Amino acid sequence: MSVPTKKTLSAGINQARVLFAQNQLDPARRTIKKVLKKAPRNAQALYLSGIIEFKRGNTDLAIKHLSAALQTQNDIAEWHRDLAVMYLTTRQFKEAVHAAHRAVQLQEDYPDALSTLGEALAELGDYENAIIAYAKALTGNDRLISAYSGIALCLNETGQTDQAINALLKALTITPDDPLIHGNLAAFYYYIGLVDEAIDALLKKVALLPDSASDHSSLIATVIYRYDFNDAVFRHYLHYSVKHGLPLAAEIKPHLNNPDSGRKLKIGYVSADFRQHAVAFYITPILAQHDKQKFEVYCYHNSRHDDSHTAKIRDFADHWIDCIQMSDAALADKIRQDGIDILLDLSGHSMGNRLSIFARKPAPVQITFIGFPTTTGLIAMDYMILNKGMITDAAKPYFSEKLILLDKIAPFSPPENAPDINALPALKNNFVTFASFNAPYKITDDMIALWCKILTRLPDSKFVLYLGKTQSRVVRNIFLNKFSAHGIDSARIDFHSLLPTPEYLDAHHAIDICLDSFPYNGSTTTFISLWMGVPVITLKGISPQSNQAASILAMIQLEQFITRTEHDYVELACATAHNLNELSALRPTLRERMKTSGITDSENITSDLEQAYLKVWKNWCEGRSPQEFILNS
Repeated sequence: MSVPTKKTLSAGINQARVLFAQNQLDPARRTIKKVLKKAPRNAQALYLSGIIEFKRGNTDLAIKHLSAALQTQNDIAEWHRDLAVMYLTTRQFKEAVHAAHRAVQLQEDYPDALSTLGEALAELGDYENAIIAYAKALTGNDRLISAYSGIALCLNETGQTDQAINALLKALTITPDDPLIHGNLAAFYYYIGLVDEAIDALLKKVALLPDSASDHSSLIATVIYRYDFNDAVFRHYLHYSVKHGLPLAAEIKPHLNNPDSGRKLKIGYVSADFRQHAVAFYITPILAQHDKQKFEVYCYHNSRHDDSHTAKIRDFADHWIDCIQMSDAALADKIRQDGIDILLDLSGHSMGNRLSIFARKPAPVQITFIGFPTTTGLIAMDYMILNKGMITDAAKPYFSEKLILLDKIAPFSPPENAPDINALPALKNNFVTFASFNAPYKITDDMIALWCKILTRLPDSKFVLYLGKTQSRVVRNIFLNKFSAHGIDSARIDFHSLLPTPEYLDAHHAIDICLDSFPYNGSTTTFISLWMGVPVITLKGISPQSNQAASILAMIQLEQFITRTEHDYVELACATAHNLNELSALRPTLRERMKTSGITDSENITSDLEQAYLKVWKNWCEGRSPQEFILNS
């Protein structure tokens, strides 16, 4: 056997390199394998083989080959950077940091390697050093878009959201049509309460990526925080259905499920939120109470994030399917193979949804429930389950689904070890303290204007805003400026960021009255406030999201705190603040009202829900089209 010459090896490597550049991956792979057969330790051939395998999606093999190349030739910065990128792809973040560091040691002015180092550090939660790495990358190349995106994410995580936004705006001056930048910008605007700006950014992203169903969902999920139901809002749902739903109707196949209304049913729940999340807060007691003699429960878990809540939910499921890695077509086939009779969507248009599965209709009966307060817009979604108090006649024409209306759709699980309700703080303070526990993105400028009218009428009163997960410095300044524009002294406004549950509950001891947001009411926050003895004044609208608090108040017979006009909202807040004796007497009764209302009765609520399931299943077995119905407890 002849020893290959350097010239022969170089010719083979160059041929493979040309084929790779032409994206002819299989011929490139065959060519480089021939070279490696002759010279298995050739560093250039091993490196190129690694790059080819990475492009083909064989990342583990790519890492093996590139690591072998570096054992022979360890002084090429580009190779170390490429290895870092591969490690990032496989979520081996410590290894990625090590490889990127080596690249930077070999070549200090290597912007791409510095940006990769920043990304790896950020994945490990080391945001401060990630910011340093990204800043150095931008010093070397002030047009490196990946570095702008990365540094913005890190700045946001460290509470510098204003600087994060500035970084993205700078990136847009370089590449105004980058959809990723517009998407990140929308997210930052959204979480600090600048919803109009978020909508504008999302509109630009959707225009740039018209085929992206997830981005269109993000737009819909943001619009509903700013607008109540109207024709303009509905057009977003209609566009989604036409663009992303109806084209998948061709994939709908006849359902082979046994049409027996008396047999045990297979129920499937699809969600990205089987974790510490509001959806899990409501669905967990339902899963725990399901009648396993009548229902076999499948949970399709569409998330990489697991926690103690995930483990608890998994225990209640008969079958648990991690589906985050499955394509829509593959998951639809899996659901069909599982023989699911009734498939429930627990996301709507919220993050992590799999509406494209439902558009393929893998189950004969499909229902959207809990995860999103309003319609999906999908023709293939048969039903939506809502609380009777959340729906208005004016809203019904905007639903693509038939409505199932129940007295209560999900149980409230009281927080463990909740402190006792205290005496009304105003009696001791000699002034009334209002509060909103709703997230900044629920608070519109119109809402602040109403709150300022109340504060102006009650000059000794104070207002507390809880900023949730957002960083307080930036949001504080935004909201202080908005209150100041209406003449409210900043000394009267107090802010709190995200609190652990015990402190969050204790915070209610300083509050006399909660003021709800509009058009997107508080739901979980309303339940918690009432449990802690604090009444909530709400403004009722057309859409379900603008009737969430009203439906809760109606359940415990507190309709006196429901208003229907902005004028009445202000008048009621002022009148309630002037009637401290009545407010003080009501406060200690609210927890007992909730207990006796049945809202905490997960067994009966689940039973009602199961009756609804049986009714829609019987309807399908008899060959009837979906119809709206009301099911009374």
